[in-house]
Amino acid sequence: MESQKIIKWKRFSHNSYAVFCSLHKVINIGVLSVAIIANADAKSNNNHESEEAPAYYEMLDDVEVTAVKEGISINGPDSPAYTIEPSNIKTAPHTAVNDLLKQAPEIDVRQRGAFGVQTDISIKGATPEQTGVMLNGISINSPQTGHLSADFPLSVKAVKQIELSEGKGKNEAINIVAQPDTLTKIEASITAGLYGTLSADNIINIHKQRNAHLINANISRSDGASPNSDFKTCKFFYIGQTSTAPLSAEWQIGYSRKSFGANTFYSPAYDNQWERTNRVFSSMKIETTTPLKVATQISWFRDYDHFQLIRGESFGENYHRTDVITLSPEIKKGWGKGESTLRLDYRHEAILSTNLGLPSEEDSIRIYGSSRFYKNSLKRETIEILLDHHQTVGRFFLDAGIRYTQTLDINKRNGFLPYLKATYKKRRTRISLSLNNAIRIPTFTDLFYKSPTNLGNTELKSERKTTIQLAGKRCGKAFDNELFIFHTIGKDMIDWVMYNAEDTYHSANYGLKNIGIGYHGEVRLSAISEQIPVTIGLGYQHIWQRREDNVFIFKSLYALEYLRNKLTASITAHPCRSLTIRFDTRFMERIGNYILYENRSSTGILQVYRPYCVSDLEISQQFKRAKLSATINNLFNKKYIDFGNIPQAGFYGQLGICYQIGRTSK
Repeated sequence: MESQKIIKWKRFSHNSYAVFCSLHKVINIGVLSVAIIANADAKSNNNHESEEAPAYYEMLDDVEVTAVKEGISINGPDSPAYTIEPSNIKTAPHTAVNDLLKQAPEIDVRQRGAFGVQTDISIKGATPEQTGVMLNGISINSPQTGHLSADFPLSVKAVKQIELSEGKGKNEAINIVAQPDTLTKIEASITAGLYGTLSADNIINIHKQRNAHLINANISRSDGASPNSDFKTCKFFYIGQTSTAPLSAEWQIGYSRKSFGANTFYSPAYDNQWERTNRVFSSMKIETTTPLKVATQISWFRDYDHFQLIRGESFGENYHRTDVITLSPEIKKGWGKGESTLRLDYRHEAILSTNLGLPSEEDSIRIYGSSRFYKNSLKRETIEILLDHHQTVGRFFLDAGIRYTQTLDINKRNGFLPYLKATYKKRRTRISLSLNNAIRIPTFTDLFYKSPTNLGNTELKSERKTTIQLAGKRCGKAFDNELFIFHTIGKDMIDWVMYNAEDTYHSANYGLKNIGIGYHGEVRLSAISEQIPVTIGLGYQHIWQRREDNVFIFKSLYALEYLRNKLTASITAHPCRSLTIRFDTRFMERIGNYILYENRSSTGILQVYRPYCVSDLEISQQFKRAKLSATINNLFNKKYIDFGNIPQAGFYGQLGICYQIGRTSK
């Protein structure tokens, strides 16, 4: 009998039905590490080759995925533009979800308060309102103001990974992914630090056959690192999943409550501000597992916002209650190596307020916990229809579609938003070119907010933005490299501006263009030599910006205050098997300025933002069921400002312990 050529198996290809490529062939499993035996997981995202062995080697042909779940596949056209992996999250020297984003070069994390108390998040030179924020694919953007969008109802320990995705007729978005583990276990942790900081966290994972559940509860408090920066937070999150043919379902609920001293968050003339926010969140998704996929997704969240310009006094006090309801049915049908999607998105937004909206025609509604009544209200509805098709042609992925959107509010707003993305993939190389159009309607604050220093504009137009991006990625045994170039053309972009030193801030429209270039890189020295268990991460982004009108602007609050340069670096080392050392550093140069205040009075003098570099460190020791950690933020006690006249915390240290009950491995 003629001898057969032996093919050596080296790695998973992570492609659908790839096992069929081995039929009628003699396969030699040549590399199988101890780590794989102990922690084998079909969902592993490790795409790096194992060490070469001196034997005949043949790469089995890829079998392409024809039905891609949005935001999950790493090979398909819907793959995230960038992902913060679980390994990076576990070792990150941060205790707030918002802070995890700081090492991504394309993300601008502007903080008014530490530990995620008040954070504005934006991508590639955009503003917070132009950036989508999602929790497991469900939008949690606040129609009241972008300051509230990053109120996440879960702690860092519940986050599995974070995805940055390009929009399909929408703006780019950040998706926080929190999913049940494959093991049933309980984790309890407590952290204590300087300035009276204390945090307790609990994670419960339940996995049984086709059902999985994750429960997360967290409470935190601190006296604050600067005057009037104390805070108390409470968070609860639950997600459940089940799958029984021909249906699968996922549901989640969340709650967050924050009360904090707001220092000079909204006006440097008042240094004793205070705010409390509450968020209640829920969603459910049901879909069929049949070839013709039918899915329905529904969500609701409510935000409460109570603000005092002078803590404990009614002067400048405001109350807001916002409700958002969404309903999204969709149908997906596979066609050979392609798939078509028809989706309807309905979004209902309503606000009750003492400041925002139109004078209420209905009977006034009493504010919970207060003797006051909501005097203003507004409702609006948005309907969107999405038609999408992606197709595999050889090694090319083509994704094209169009979204129609219409919003009914005080001004009728609608538009057609086409998009196109072409991706070429060959083994470890991926190159993509995309074109996207998006609309952003004004927030209730943009339209109606009135104060001695701010004036909204009910005649604001909706923003329209076109983005062109070219990206290339190459993965290797020891190196990952990704380069991206983008150009955004913005029409009627919304910003808050002053036209002279004596002016108040106005919400206004103007044209704006951004051109940027960015880089992600990772070096795994352990792949070169097992004696060097070190991973190095690098990131960089540079933006050029140009405003498309000649109107003089004395001061901008958001759109013109962008990060021109952001450089990030991280080093993760394992000196021994159970000891991990993680060092992060980031350099940021912001374009823009702020008005200097002395004794709570404006000088009328503009001060430019100064570049700064901040470093963080975490050292952790892992035992069988316990983990000890020491975290230091702002290691070198750097003084810096993200928002004008609001100094950020200096050197800040914490100690933590986490204990696990249940199985530690399969």
